[in-house]
Amino acid sequence: MNEEGKVSVNIRKYEFTVWESDKFIMHLLRKQAEEVVYIEKELAQKFIENEELFDSWLINLSDVNEQGVVIEALVNLNGTTTSTTLFKEPKIYSEYALLPIPYIAKAVKIIVLNEGSESEELAKEGSNNIYDFSHEEYYVFFNPIKILKEFYAVIIVTSKGLEFIPLPEIKKYVGVVEQKRKTTKKLRKRRKKKKKKR
Repeated sequence: MNEEGKVSVNIRKYEFTVWESDKFIMHLLRKQAEEVVYIEKELAQKFIENEELFDSWLINLSDVNEQGVVIEALVNLNGTTTSTTLFKEPKIYSEYALLPIPYIAKAVKIIVLNEGSESEELAKEGSNNIYDFSHEEYYVFFNPIKILKEFYAVIIVTSKGLEFIPLPEIKKYVGVVEQKRKTTKKLRKRRKKKKKKR
């Protein structure tokens, strides 16, 4: 809270950029801008209580006609953090799927498992492909992905944890992007969390 007792809303804008390996083409996110907007405490309380109001506020604040953009807004009031996310997929087609990662996090490493193994340690050996993003600024969040060659699974290591995603899990979402475009033009995710008492 600052600027004469108002509540800050942190707004982060990400844009999709194409990253390609011999196994797949993926649209990863890069952070393009970050700003702080100050609102009245009463409005912040309404955002915490009413997700649709927070969504509408972010939509009105943003250029919703822009493609290939993810915009996240976070507000914290009395130890409760609430966020909403506006998702505008890039121009992609039916052979793409959306990687089932429902949170925004920095990509640390992508491991492509060519054979069955759910262990990151085992994944470091053999003929698996390992891509290190620890020195890059790439982010994940429902990333569009197009499979070029078969593999067993992919492990996405992020700043928030590890996601093990078998190839069949990805394939079942192929065509979802095109279908979703016909029904809705935005996908919003929201979360609330309270600070732990010590």
